[in-house]
Amino acid sequence: MSMPFNVISLSCTLWAFVLGSLLNILVKRATESVKTDFTGEKEKRPIDKLKEKFKDKIGRLKSVFRKEAKANAATNTNETAEMDANK
Repeated sequence: MSMPFNVISLSCTLWAFVLGSLLNILVKRATESVKTDFTGEKEKRPIDKLKEKFKDKIGRLKSVFRKEAKANAATNTNETAEMDANK
């Protein structure tokens, strides 16, 4: 007698999962489209979002390397000046 109950429970759980996921996707898309209508921004494609993130990361790395290069250059000039003073 418990097998029909298990089948009904599992099938209802599956349908709840499917419908919940579908509703979540639809709400996200509707929210984004309303936001773009009010702000006037164009919706970015996923590849454009990835490109933007990649450019940001590269820019951050460049700035870190520039800071390190400046710090190294400053220490090298200080060491050279100290060596010249000691001669």
